[in-house]
Amino acid sequence: MKIAIITSGLLPVPAQKGGAVENLIDYYIQYNEKVGMHDFTVYSVKPPRPVQDGRHVRYHFVDAESFFYRMKRKLYVRGFKQGYYDAYLQYFLHTILKDVVAGNYDRILLENRPGYVLELSRHTQVPLLVHLHTDTMYAGGIELDKVVCEKASKILTVSDYIKSRVLSIGVEVCAKSVINGIDCARFFHAEAVPRSKVGFTDDDFVVVYFGRVDKIKGVRELLMAMKGLMDLPKVKLLIIGANSFSNSNLEDDYALALKALAEAMPGKVSFTGFVPYDQMPSYLKTCDVAVLPSLCDDACPLSVIEAMACGLPMVSTVAGGIPELCGDAAILFERNEQLVENLSSAVRRLYEDTAYCKQVSLQCLERSKQFDKDLFAEKFLREL
Repeated sequence: MKIAIITSGLLPVPAQKGGAVENLIDYYIQYNEKVGMHDFTVYSVKPPRPVQDGRHVRYHFVDAESFFYRMKRKLYVRGFKQGYYDAYLQYFLHTILKDVVAGNYDRILLENRPGYVLELSRHTQVPLLVHLHTDTMYAGGIELDKVVCEKASKILTVSDYIKSRVLSIGVEVCAKSVINGIDCARFFHAEAVPRSKVGFTDDDFVVVYFGRVDKIKGVRELLMAMKGLMDLPKVKLLIIGANSFSNSNLEDDYALALKALAEAMPGKVSFTGFVPYDQMPSYLKTCDVAVLPSLCDDACPLSVIEAMACGLPMVSTVAGGIPELCGDAAILFERNEQLVENLSSAVRRLYEDTAYCKQVSLQCLERSKQFDKDLFAEKFLREL
């Protein structure tokens, strides 16, 4: 089929600037280049480096950094009436709408932009597919979301959790879940960075948290759990990430409070700040255990799969789509008043019981193979 892919309008595809959604789009485009199941046209902001079309993909780029684009957007903003999205997000669709409608496509696929259904449905009868990566339902208001569900031909979700959120709107809609994938081999075969680079020694037992440093991610609770492990001097905590995806400085009040907690445990905690995604496998490979104690209902956190693909025993929470990723392989806890104590106890057992730690490691590694990028891509392409 001939399919238009409308991206977020924020980060480019190919994913030269990163982005979980953008990387996932790359995965199924690359797989489709091998199997030729569909012919894609990708609508994206212009990436920093030149890109060539492929056998089954062509790119339509919008130069969102150009003077003319920014000037026209200012004029658009002045006359904009608030809809599902703000004027900046809606303007991206506005700039490509004519080309998309005239493209004679069999399907139009909206990547994490369900609100675009409202405008597109007024201009075309082509089936509109929505690929939901986050819990954006209800973001535009219940009435608008009902219209999105009514107008969309199909809503593909990255987890059963998000699918349940879509169905909770109360409108009859075709919703199916296809769980995300990653490049498992890249994580499994990565070469570890030296422990000295992160401030630890080879005989330390390194627990890692990686991701956004935010209160909804449970980083404070993990630091509190480390206070219960002060009698184990070799157990250390590595925190990889910052309070934004490109800021290496921990400067907000929450992050500063975390550093204050860490300073009460000298030599126990190390902060790396932001680490580029392409270096992440090597940082994870230098660690012994991953703890991702999310307090929010993450749709499908790829960090869980990435840690398991490195062979790290996973400790996490029963939140959002996490149980779907971990199955019985990882150690999961409820988000309740016992969480800090439970995290501390889990790390203690993994440190003291070598056989148990190895068992959980192998379970997690085996589980991660179910989420390889090509398995994801094959399932996803068949749903279009």
